[in-house]
Order: sequence, then C-alpha cells, then structure tokens
Amino acid sequence: MVMRYPTVHITLLTTLILVTLFTICRYYQEQQLQSLLTRTCHSTSSSSIAGNTSRDGAFFRAGDIAERNEDWGEKVCSLQQLSDLNDFYEYIYTSRVPCDFKMMLGGRLYHKTSKIDGDKWVCMDKQFNISPKKCLVFSFGIGADWSFEDETEGKLGCKVFAFDPTINKETHNRTEKISFFNLGIGDSNKTGPTFKVKTNRYCNILSGLGHLNSVIDILKIDIEGSELRVFRDVLEGTPNLLKNVKFIAMEVHIGGKTTEIGRGHKAFWKYFQLLDCFGFKILYSAINPFSGGRVVNGRRRSCCYEIVWVQDRSW
Repeated sequence: MVMRYPTVHITLLTTLILVTLFTICRYYQEQQLQSLLTRTCHSTSSSSIAGNTSRDGAFFRAGDIAERNEDWGEKVCSLQQLSDLNDFYEYIYTSRVPCDFKMMLGGRLYHKTSKIDGDKWVCMDKQFNISPKKCLVFSFGIGADWSFEDETEGKLGCKVFAFDPTINKETHNRTEKISFFNLGIGDSNKTGPTFKVKTNRYCNILSGLGHLNSVIDILKIDIEGSELRVFRDVLEGTPNLLKNVKFIAMEVHIGGKTTEIGRGHKAFWKYFQLLDCFGFKILYSAINPFSGGRVVNGRRRSCCYEIVWVQDRSW
C-alpha cells in the first residue's frame, strides 16, 4: 500500500512529459507549415557552386550551356520548334550520362503482375557526391506510395521533405528524417484560407524551409500532370534555383496522340531544351508500365514516362 503512490506519481509524471513533448513537436511542425504558407521568395540569383558542365548536350554544345557563375535568369537559350515526333521520343530514350553504379530508390511490384511503378534512379558515382546521411531530398507527390521516401532514408540516410495536399494527411514527421507537409507545388501561391488544396511555388517552399542555397541531391516530382506548371515557373522564372540540384526525377504526362505533334509535345520540347541549356542531361528513362502505348517506327511511344535528369558536372 505504501509503494502504490510513488508508482502512480511516476506514471502521471511520465504521461505529462510525453504530452508536453508531443505538444512541442506539434507546435514546431505547425510553425514550419505556417512559414511555407507565408514565405515569398524574391531574388534567387545568389546560389553559387563552382564547376562547369564539360560535355555537349542533346541540343547545345558545351560552350553554349549556362556557366555556373552566370545568372541563369539572364541566359539566352536558342530554342528550336518541334517538327518531327521521332526527335521528341529519341530525346527521351537517349541517355547522355554514363554511370557505373545506378541505384533504384522506391517502386512497388503490383499484385499479380511483374510491373514496378514509382521507382526512381540515381547515379552513385563519385562525380555526383551523394553522401549518405548528409544528403537532402525534396519529394513532391506521394499518393499511396511512400516507397521512394522510405528507401531514400533507409538506403542513404537522407533528410527528406515530402509534399502532397491530396492524400488527406496533416503535416507531420513520418520518421526522424522524413517530414511531410500537407502542401503541393505549383506556379503560384495558393495557400490562403479559400483554397481547399494548398500549393505554393518551389522558390517559396525552399525559402520557407531555409534551403534556398542548399545543395539538393534529388528533386522528385510526381504530380500527375501538373509538372508543366512547375517547369514554367522554375525554368522560366527562377532557373537559378536549379544550380544546386543534382538529380531531377520526374514522371512526365505528355498527353495527346503518339503519332501527331500535340500541345503537350510542344510544351515539353521547350522545357527539354531549357533543361539541356542549363546542363541537365537524361540519365534514365522508361515508359510508365501502366500507360500503354504503341510501336511507331520500331520504338514504343507512350503518354507517360519516368525520366531522371542529372546536372552533369563534378560536385
């Protein structure tokens, strides 16, 4: 009977400590989200990393590719009109960066099929200097598949910022290194109280998290058809932010017919060229296994592709 009261006191004290820690953690997460909702970026030309792209791209010679020490926002890239769909799909299928050690991150084998969806690939060669436990990843678009984020933490120990406003989850820490935000990426700030699905610009999100000038090892974008808005905002509005990005892993949704040049082909063709002008080359590409397609001139064409670009230089 004498020992019962200390035990009760210890239990109450432990409960109080846990509740306090949870409240502090929740407050910190809410402050982070509030920062993302209110932060507005201005100048993005202060990012600077030494080095040069030394190889020709798909559209530009090495001498015409943006230098590391110049303002990419002022770079003039001479763009070509798309006149032949063969050129479009040839670009997608042609890897221009050799890699000795490719690593697959994420991907799920669907039940009763041999198809894997959601996998992303990076090159672990020394040139790209992905340092385990020191790497940084931004991931836009989760859906029901956390495999990329979980494996990026599990295999590489990266800090992962994950975003998706469509999966009915509040901002929280999934693990010690994976932070989730109930927010999407877009081409404008739509974070006010009238917006049910909240999105913000890439530059505002980086600014809100204090990573405007950080090296980002992997930028994953899988946002089900809205990637053109992000391309337009970043490549045309704030391209200097890409100076610090090593890999861009994206699922592209072209749309339209595979035998006629459509609006999607023209739009992506423009941004493929701008990526090339800024030194990003295709490392890996594959048809989304569930998108179908047809064979034209001996090559399968589809509406949707998984593409990984890498900024081809020594980091």
